[in-house]
Amino acid sequence: MSLIFGIFNRNGKPVEPEELETMYRAIAHFPHEKYKVEIIDNAAFGHMLTYNTPEALYENLPKWLPEQKLLFVMQGRLDNREELCEILNLKLIETLPDGDIILKAWLKWGKEAPDRLLGDWAFAVFNVETQELFIARDHHGYTAINYYIDKDTIFFSSSIKSLLALKQIPKILNQNKIIRTLVVWPGDDDQSYYQDIFILPPANTLKVNIERFEKKRYWFPENIETNYGKKQQDYADELLTILTKSIKDRLRSYKPIASMLSGGLDSGTVSYIAAELLKEKGKILTTYSHVTLYEPSNNIHKFRFGDEKPNMQATVNASGNINPVYLDSKDISPLDGILQFIGLDIGPIHAACNAYWLLDVISSPARDGFGALLTGEHGNATISVVGLDYHLPWKQIYQGKGLITAIRQKILRPIAYNHLGFISNRLKKSRGYSFYDYSLINPDFANKINLVKLMEQAGHDHTFSFNFDSLKDYLLNILQPGANLRCYVGSSLAQSLGIELRDPTGDKRVIDYALSIPNEMVFNEKFENKQIIKKMMNKKLPDKVLYAKAVGLQSSDIGARVMAQKDRIDKFINEVIKTDAVKEMIDTEKVIMDLSKIKNTTENNYDTTQIHHLLRTVMVGHFMNMF
Repeated sequence: MSLIFGIFNRNGKPVEPEELETMYRAIAHFPHEKYKVEIIDNAAFGHMLTYNTPEALYENLPKWLPEQKLLFVMQGRLDNREELCEILNLKLIETLPDGDIILKAWLKWGKEAPDRLLGDWAFAVFNVETQELFIARDHHGYTAINYYIDKDTIFFSSSIKSLLALKQIPKILNQNKIIRTLVVWPGDDDQSYYQDIFILPPANTLKVNIERFEKKRYWFPENIETNYGKKQQDYADELLTILTKSIKDRLRSYKPIASMLSGGLDSGTVSYIAAELLKEKGKILTTYSHVTLYEPSNNIHKFRFGDEKPNMQATVNASGNINPVYLDSKDISPLDGILQFIGLDIGPIHAACNAYWLLDVISSPARDGFGALLTGEHGNATISVVGLDYHLPWKQIYQGKGLITAIRQKILRPIAYNHLGFISNRLKKSRGYSFYDYSLINPDFANKINLVKLMEQAGHDHTFSFNFDSLKDYLLNILQPGANLRCYVGSSLAQSLGIELRDPTGDKRVIDYALSIPNEMVFNEKFENKQIIKKMMNKKLPDKVLYAKAVGLQSSDIGARVMAQKDRIDKFINEVIKTDAVKEMIDTEKVIMDLSKIKNTTENNYDTTQIHHLLRTVMVGHFMNMF
């Protein structure tokens, strides 16, 4: 995906070319084909062009429209070109770039344009006469827009590196973001790890003029109504049609397309359908998969499995048009992954133990000449929904699981959650449960800032004892529309490596339809769930994958990988935890205890969850020490 950046001096001062050049130099090493800037008095845009689609060869941005006195720039990919061209009276030809279509959409609809644009994109428009800057980004795609704003200026960029390179922007640690990462507290949708640098969330626009600025959300799938009255097979067929269209749209690429493939349903479905579509054009799909280097830990939950390769290979065999690439990531350790992520200025990530293989799986297709990588990251909230059994009708539960289960789900469960659950959770919280169980935050620091009260005031249940009112509420909790930061991390990582991530399971059309499916349709008469995707992919995906009772565990051999470099990791961790800043916020004694427990584990009985929490904490501590 191309990158964009810009400056708007709200005080009217002309933009200094050196500032724009500084922003570019910070990301000039990112792969791109061309670079162009346009300065119009007190505003300026920059564009680093990447040939992500065939039409991108004809992009010429930024664009200045002297008659309308507009400065325009965009990045990304449009997925509804044909529909937009028909409405906008544009001739759909191969030399028509997406930027021209978005610009025409802006000229016709103005601030209402974003909701009409499908795909992964972001654009900025500056109106010289009104002195107003407007920035918008896509509904739910892999896009990143960072910005800094004060009374005099706003700087924005696809990469936070551009902003960090500017001397006038303070680099102050955002303590709130650090705390949230340590205790797995979501909801910081516009927060970066820097106090004064913000992120424009998906489905949001930013309007800035001389006097004020406003961030506004434009897409609300919460308002989608449940679509009753169809048969289960109808929902499956219709969702498959929409998903296939979203995958087909994402195959439009200047360079070849690859796909991530795990042993599960979501990436398997995306890869299988993509392979079928490419087969029609006489092409084969290459998939990239992370596989274990060592034996998975013996200490894995019974509904998880560590070695996903047999399932991956089963999907490959079922397709017959997939060229699999299996990566054991032997040349990049868990510690290397953490350090490289931090070096890219992405900041700490929740799943720090996955950093090493994420880098490998994304950088490998980029090195091999692929321009885009398909994922299925949002599939668990769209195409492979598990459903909520406790919201099924009494009769369906009774017929599927019997009277005892029906009584438990329809009578005892509501009592437990509405009355006993409240008392139980209060007792848990009064004892410090449960974020101390999954977090290594310093208890003294947590008490000092009254963390439990802060969580309660924000409506966050740190016991994660969720009882959702409907299936839609459950799915919205996963998707976090208008706030999801997962794709921001993916975009930030991919753009630095020179490849584009594309997730058809997070397509607006797929999300909208999935949220309309009734909860009862996710189950069959035997009380078995995930029935929509099972009917979608029946006689396509292999039974081994489609009807698996357990799901794969990412980084299932993380214990052995850590122990393979135990001396280096031990030294690194002890260096991280010796600073006063880290000691104040992190329970360093518990870090040492957990590290000792891991090193003394025998017979490959590593607690992968414990290692996950430890590496996340160490990643945060290392980032803190950089300040």
